[in-house]
Amino acid sequence: MQRAIHHLAIFIFLVWGHSAIGQLAPDQYVWIQVEARPDLKSAMNRIKVYRTKISNVVGFEIEGGWFGITLGPYKSHIADALLAEFKEKGLIPPDSFVARRVTYGSQFYTPRTSSPQLIAEQSLNQAEIETTTQVVTEIAIATETATELELSDAEKLEITKISENALTFDEKKYLQRALAWANHYQGAIDGLYGPETRQAMLDWQIKNRYPHTGFMAPAERSLLLNKYTSVISKLNLVQISNLRAGITLLVPRGILGPAKYEAPFVRFEATDNSNTQIILISQAGDATRLKALFEVIQTLDIVPKGGILNLGEAGFSIETSNNELFTTGFAKLIDGKIKGAILVWPSEDEARRLRLKAQIFDSFGSLGGVLPEAEFFETGLLPKDLISGLKIRQPIFARSGVFLNAEGVVLTANRDLELCGSIELGFGTQAKVKAFNSHLAVLTPMEKISPPGITSFQLGPLKAPRRITAGGYSFGGSLGAPTLTRGLLQELGDLSGNDKISRLQIDTLPGDAGGPIYDSGGNVIGILLPKSAETERQLPNNVNFSANWNLISSLLNEANISISLTEDKPHPDLISLSDAAKNTIALITCWE
Repeated sequence: MQRAIHHLAIFIFLVWGHSAIGQLAPDQYVWIQVEARPDLKSAMNRIKVYRTKISNVVGFEIEGGWFGITLGPYKSHIADALLAEFKEKGLIPPDSFVARRVTYGSQFYTPRTSSPQLIAEQSLNQAEIETTTQVVTEIAIATETATELELSDAEKLEITKISENALTFDEKKYLQRALAWANHYQGAIDGLYGPETRQAMLDWQIKNRYPHTGFMAPAERSLLLNKYTSVISKLNLVQISNLRAGITLLVPRGILGPAKYEAPFVRFEATDNSNTQIILISQAGDATRLKALFEVIQTLDIVPKGGILNLGEAGFSIETSNNELFTTGFAKLIDGKIKGAILVWPSEDEARRLRLKAQIFDSFGSLGGVLPEAEFFETGLLPKDLISGLKIRQPIFARSGVFLNAEGVVLTANRDLELCGSIELGFGTQAKVKAFNSHLAVLTPMEKISPPGITSFQLGPLKAPRRITAGGYSFGGSLGAPTLTRGLLQELGDLSGNDKISRLQIDTLPGDAGGPIYDSGGNVIGILLPKSAETERQLPNNVNFSANWNLISSLLNEANISISLTEDKPHPDLISLSDAAKNTIALITCWE
């Protein structure tokens, strides 16, 4: 045991260390970060050890109550060479790093023999480098003498256990956080090393090719912690207390800008071009307002279609993604207030998102404040493009279709439906393509719906020219009902002579495509097709085309769809035709 304790003292001196969370040293001077300790006493003890062999040891306070131990400052062009030399000779932990673009807090320790300010005014010349190398070499001799002593596996494990028992409670919790960040630990951050923590250590050792003991040696802990803290330092996780919103939680200030307020949200947006965001939710309300807010949030561009969205009496949760982003969030009723948070993260950075999500959401707490009432709650009106500074999700396109039967089956134009990640009928009913040809498609709803009306197709012989009316959601559903547009059926065939497609003279909008073409009796004689995508040949704006009954019937037969047929009827008035359109025309939206 005495021999093991002797080796333990040497081992800890050589390899134990935490890299600090910091920011940018002044001008061209930088620091070498070697350790971070959770309390002042242990930091001062480590500084005393380093000062026996290395000059220019400085102590800084670090975010979160930690105490950082650094060397320097050194000229930037020399620091890397010194770092490599110190590591090679075992004077500093193997994952110490040059803290470029990093800022520390106030000093808690300054060398007695020289000050950082004085050193910063001088350049480290070749003579200084040689002197430093000489010191390193002298220490290396003593180090090699100690490490040449051979230890059995049992002695090494005993040393590891002794060194682990010497860890403080905060150090043990910090190690658990690092294991969780490395995706090995899912348990509570409690500083208690039970079976879950031991298994996490074992998994880490297996992955990193260390002896499989379940007890991490000082060198292993140093490697894990330095990787963890070097990443955390770039994120600069800070526990903020936003009194206006009445919320406290961790925010990665290293990558997010200042708070932006537009009730019911507080937005922290990325300082680069990524779509990273943290959004706080703060609003007075009850279960009714919670439900309304849940519905509003689902319309936002940051909340892709699909995913897992759950609403309960006391809160809601959201977890959804697309090719660009992953959005996770929640809100809950707390003392008559709705409080919550949403994390938006790039999809390609999944590993870091999973680790951050747990830390950020676990840090969430409610304070007394609350944001003022959101404008859309006051007016009852939702804007078209932005809600409280956040973009409203827009479909790839919106078009029209006609209900074919009581089951809600819809006939529409086929063009570009392959671009849709999801297709909706009306305002939320999911649909899928059942059958299609080169111009048309049959859609079936994925849940039971009951359309207010069914389309009737006119089978009588057509003549041209004749008056017609196009019905459709010209403005993509913004008006809440279809519109009617008058025009002419010019020719029973297109410009190439295809008699399954008719040529129309009518001014339409993209949202009208897929909608019905009515004859003078109000019966459907065709389906409006989208305008040609040709770029070399531009037709007049009022030239459009529709699919005739021959093209429609072949697709319906293939899909085994029975429809309503009728003979020619008397001319309806405009109001009657408008009512028929309202009941039988479907709004179709295409989403990513």
